[in-house]
Amino acid sequence: MIKSKLWQLEIEQRKKSKYDNVVGINDNISWSNQIRSYTMHPYKLVKDHRSGWETQDIDSFLKGMLLDDLMESNLQHLKSIS
Repeated sequence: MIKSKLWQLEIEQRKKSKYDNVVGINDNISWSNQIRSYTMHPYKLVKDHRSGWETQDIDSFLKGMLLDDLMESNLQHLKSIS
């Protein structure tokens, strides 16, 4: 019975570690840990807080015209931290 119980605990730990590796662990989810902010009034600004990318052309961003710039910035950020 002890062996069975230990094996069950091992299986649960493996499942948890697989989930943590895929999803990632973020212990502190709060308002100040946002990824991107959109300000539309009184001025216009979109800012990605991970990479530092920002634009004041919010209309083009919302239409999807600046997504390549944002993705390039995020890729450069990921490259710099790895």
